[in-house]
Amino acid sequence: MREALLIADLDRDQRRDWLESFRLPSMRRNESYGPIVELA
Repeated sequence: MREALLIADLDRDQRRDWLESFRLPSMRRNESYGPIVELA
C-alpha cells in the first residue's frame, strides 16, 4: 500500500444537514461491533 495525503475543504453546515436528515448516529447499535472487533 502506498502512503497518500488527502486534503479537502469540508462544509460543516452540509454535514449537519446530512446528520439531521439520516439520523445514523442515533440508530447505531453498539452491541453489533463486538464480532467486528474480535476479527481484528
